[in-house]
Amino acid sequence: MLLLADYTASVKNALQKEVRFFLISYILFCYNAIRGGKMINTAVCDDEHEFLKTMSQTLKQLYPDEVSIDTYTFPTELLKENRQFDIIFLDIDMPDMDGFELSKHYKDTPVVFVTSHEALVFKAYNNTDSFGFIRKSRLSEDLKSVMKRFFEFLSMQKNITVKINGRLISIKCKDIFYIEKQMNHIIIHTQSDSYTVRKTLSEIETLNIGFIRTHIGYLVNPDTIQIIEKNRVILKNGMFVPVSRSQYKRVCEEFMKRSALSDD
Repeated sequence: MLLLADYTASVKNALQKEVRFFLISYILFCYNAIRGGKMINTAVCDDEHEFLKTMSQTLKQLYPDEVSIDTYTFPTELLKENRQFDIIFLDIDMPDMDGFELSKHYKDTPVVFVTSHEALVFKAYNNTDSFGFIRKSRLSEDLKSVMKRFFEFLSMQKNITVKINGRLISIKCKDIFYIEKQMNHIIIHTQSDSYTVRKTLSEIETLNIGFIRTHIGYLVNPDTIQIIEKNRVILKNGMFVPVSRSQYKRVCEEFMKRSALSDD
């Protein structure tokens, strides 16, 4: 019985790894479809030469066909670059200018803080300019988590085009708080408007925009979730959306992915 249990556990772990690999591959496929095959312009700034080398190698190993990398030892070198990056990785603890100060120059670019000091992780998390953070001691693991979020972020830059009363209306996915089902229609709720469309939630899910189903009749933009309670989520605009018992665990997991790194 023990041998059978061990075998079952090993098979389960192998299947989980295969599923994770498939999901990452699928996200990358969606990314390439969105960007038309363009590379991700990535900047890494760290005053430790050895870590710059390690970070570049890890990025290239994980995303060989998706990422182009430029490395900088000093913040001033990065600031002199007159170019747009898709994502920037900044060491927190650097001489002359730390990563937090440097990030203020890149308000419109996702910035990921990198540190070898665990205590600074919480400071990075509370920084409003932070897209995420990476612990050097868990580089590969944390990098995968951040990049998965980044690819999902890119998918959120898409628009949904709907036809209402003969007019075509384009709605930015990132502006949508939630979508609810009503009979054979759906209602798309944004901060300022609501749009009733003859579609299904399943049709919206096929667009791969990163929304999660909290309930059989609701899809929610996870980036708009403020609080999760036992049977509902409270969104950042104060709206309430129900959460079913079957979806509660998944909603919590998605929320945690966007708010903190796992301690596992």
